[in-house]
Amino acid sequence: MSREVAKAASRVVLAIGNRDRGDDAAGPWIAEALRALGLAGVDIVTSDGEPARLVELLRGRTLAILVDAAQTGAHEGALRVFPPEAIQKGPPRPTSSHALGAVQALELARRLGVGPDQVWLVTVEARRFVPGTAPAPAVLRAGREAGRRILELLGESDRSAELDSHFPIHDEAFPMHEMSLIADLLSKILDVARREGSDRVTAVGVELGALSHCSPQHFTEHFNEAARGTIAEGALLEIMTRDDPSHPRAQEIVLTSVEVEEP
Repeated sequence: MSREVAKAASRVVLAIGNRDRGDDAAGPWIAEALRALGLAGVDIVTSDGEPARLVELLRGRTLAILVDAAQTGAHEGALRVFPPEAIQKGPPRPTSSHALGAVQALELARRLGVGPDQVWLVTVEARRFVPGTAPAPAVLRAGREAGRRILELLGESDRSAELDSHFPIHDEAFPMHEMSLIADLLSKILDVARREGSDRVTAVGVELGALSHCSPQHFTEHFNEAARGTIAEGALLEIMTRDDPSHPRAQEIVLTSVEVEEP
């Protein structure tokens, strides 16, 4: 009994990256969000950058959209989209976080005569590649915008709102390390209230380090979730941010003040 082999679609979105290596997960997360839409006639593929596999994924396509984390010195989360004409003049060379990046794979495919008819390159500026961590919020926001741009290139721009519901901006943008920092912070806040003999925390002041991977918006959302059902629920948050990554407490969320209701 013969088995029918699925034919590759003429169009492919090829995302290079590692889902569990910090900012390098931008490409895979973009791919997962696009794949959830069930786009017709498009293969959505994630690759770890293995050269032979990349070339095979590009073989015989009419359109390829390559997505990769890049390090060019731009600000974290910077999004760049290179059109076919720019690539034809001379492939751009953002530094990939992989041994063989998207541009190098494209050049190899062309030398072998299997390159796509039309190629777009989408890059997201990355900074952190620590195993076991999630991308920085700025990288995730750029990834969501990259997904929208890719939908436009595929003629599916009307699916943008649907894409947003599949992109993990809120639920997964906050690594477990930062959640543990908030839990520890809440414990300190409750200790202050107990020492003061108070049964209500009215205000909390914090300072977010430049490398804490935490924006004021994300801190507010996750603190409110952690404080629900405790005497700190509903406390006014006074949030300051540090921009200096060399500060000795750059990776921390620092408790600066606690105000409680008088007993």
